[in-house]
Amino acid sequence: MAGQVFTQSEMEELWLDIEHMVTPSWVTPVPTKLGTSGHGKLKVDQWRVLGTAYLPMTLTRLWAKTDETALSQRRQQILEATHSLVTAVNIASSRTTSCLAANMYQNNILTYIVQVKELFPDYRFRPNHHMAIHLHEYLHFYGPVHSWWTFPFERVIDMLQRITTNYITGQYEKTIAFSFNRAARLRALLSKDTCPPELQNCRDMFERLVKPDARSVSMMDMFGFLPQTDDFDDEDDGEDESYRTLERQCQLPDEIREAFKDSDIAEAPDTASLLDQLIINGIKYTVFSRNAGNSHILISNAATDPLIPAQIEHIIQTKDPSCYLVVRCHLPADVSYNPFQDFPGCRAQMLVLNEHDECLIVIQPEHVRSHFASCPVKWEDKNINIAISMAKEYNVAK
Repeated sequence: MAGQVFTQSEMEELWLDIEHMVTPSWVTPVPTKLGTSGHGKLKVDQWRVLGTAYLPMTLTRLWAKTDETALSQRRQQILEATHSLVTAVNIASSRTTSCLAANMYQNNILTYIVQVKELFPDYRFRPNHHMAIHLHEYLHFYGPVHSWWTFPFERVIDMLQRITTNYITGQYEKTIAFSFNRAARLRALLSKDTCPPELQNCRDMFERLVKPDARSVSMMDMFGFLPQTDDFDDEDDGEDESYRTLERQCQLPDEIREAFKDSDIAEAPDTASLLDQLIINGIKYTVFSRNAGNSHILISNAATDPLIPAQIEHIIQTKDPSCYLVVRCHLPADVSYNPFQDFPGCRAQMLVLNEHDECLIVIQPEHVRSHFASCPVKWEDKNINIAISMAKEYNVAK
């Protein structure tokens, strides 16, 4: 990649951003040395995360400020084309859609095609580009792409490819069929109450062998359409199970009591359990001290309200039982120029954390909309964070 569009120093900036970006545990990691021969072929999930999170953030940070030189002007044009594509992808992959969203997608993808043609006249477009132009028709006809795309089948293919075979025609197909059905039946057996304890003791080992990689954007998209239960764990952090479910019944610290006083949600209980994690709509959220990436959330009172970035400091469960999250909100960074305001489609913000104890607020789980990814950077000699929304809905009205 270095020497084609990026210089070596720009590639190094991208590598640093990939290394320092704090993401939720369900986001597929991207190779830190992207563009070198050692990282291998990227998977679909990795391309998606790279294209909608890492690249827009790094390119905007590096190329947004322009001068009169031809190189600077060309970089600005490439940046605009990149954001046209990012906006189109975010709209197309939203779990909700509308006629307005479909038309907005078409405008952005057509703009991207024109920009690429102007920037790279010799580039030969692929059938995928033609298909992308017609995608807005399918959004009109069939609704959100999650209801009809084939990522779940690709995940099954990936699982089948991991089965050890001898690649001999005739035996190959039989081995795959038997192995896949054997795993499915064993999984069903382990889920029954009548399963022998000897097999139950092997459950964790079995899950590690056959469970699909949950650190996947498309896998999390699939879980959004399953019945909402609280038994899905999107990561295996290697810790003892007793620590995962740890509850500490105690008196609440003064800072939490003050947060409840300023809240109109509920009165502060005398005692409560302090949890390390909470499963909301199948996705794990944790306190900041446990996992920073899983603690970065976007909140709002209603689904149509603006999303506010925050950090989970405490998770409280009362005897009712009711659950509350004590969060610390982020504030917009005080900068003279915010380049991300020119590109709302990438859903990025420049933020600083409000570290005053009196700024803690209490919310309920239904106020949590999604995670966001965060990357610490230096901008205008200030230490700030660039936050990229991981929300699965794209609101075209904002």
